[in-house]
Amino acid sequence: MGFGKAFKCKTCGERFNAMTGIGMLFPTVYKDTVKDIRSGKYGEDWKTFFEEHPDGVVNCENELLICEECGVPKNEMNLSLYLPKEGVEDLPKLPFGDDLHEKFTLYKKYPYTCDKCGGACNIVAASKIKRAACPKCGGVMEEDHESVILWD
Repeated sequence: MGFGKAFKCKTCGERFNAMTGIGMLFPTVYKDTVKDIRSGKYGEDWKTFFEEHPDGVVNCENELLICEECGVPKNEMNLSLYLPKEGVEDLPKLPFGDDLHEKFTLYKKYPYTCDKCGGACNIVAASKIKRAACPKCGGVMEEDHESVILWD
């Protein structure tokens, strides 16, 4: 299940939908993402991770990211890497949600950069953010309370 929240710029009217979570296509998205990582699409560190840790997994859920420098939001796949916790049995082949956090330990977070200014971006819970910078004009984007998005 996914969650979304709409934002609208007070200055220029630009809209942005913060979309988080993952839908029913998770198995396909997961397999495609691992394939992309193994091909080097996300860099040598991510490619090497799966070569050195065949039992490792990646988080494929969509996240809201906010730039530390300019405050511009964007939606991206999480891409954090995880290793199984010691002593845990019955590891899922396609981990997400509670299984991911209960049975695996964070190994490394993906280093996101802002498309606008090149600054570092951090994952932010869409449910907690009330405003962001407009990617078009830099003005203030505020939550559009008339739009809540739930997707499968």
